[in-house]
Amino acid sequence: MRMKVSVGWRCSACGELITRIEDGWVEWLAGEDVGGVTALKGLRLVHRLGTGPGTKFKSYACQYDSLREFRTDRSIVEGLSLERFMGPDGLMLAVITNRMPRNARGRHNGTGQASADSGI
Repeated sequence: MRMKVSVGWRCSACGELITRIEDGWVEWLAGEDVGGVTALKGLRLVHRLGTGPGTKFKSYACQYDSLREFRTDRSIVEGLSLERFMGPDGLMLAVITNRMPRNARGRHNGTGQASADSGI
């Protein structure tokens, strides 16, 4: 039986592979719920700005559009480079971050684990 060899991570926005650690960006949205409590949602792994497919020919960006997200529901885009999630300290950061709730657009399956389309 032949196993598939992993050559990177799948971008949650464009679906293309992120093959270099330095090209990855982990991001999420921070806002407030109706009670004024900080709410985190939309955790995903995407291409770092300027590294996604088609960046040489158009201003393609896989990251959240900060202005659009703020206008939609006053969310603020937050994120860290994929490099920050590597090694022992990065593993702990990934465990903590993966406990964040995702939004209702199919990025969370209700178990604390990333769903198949989240890319993480």
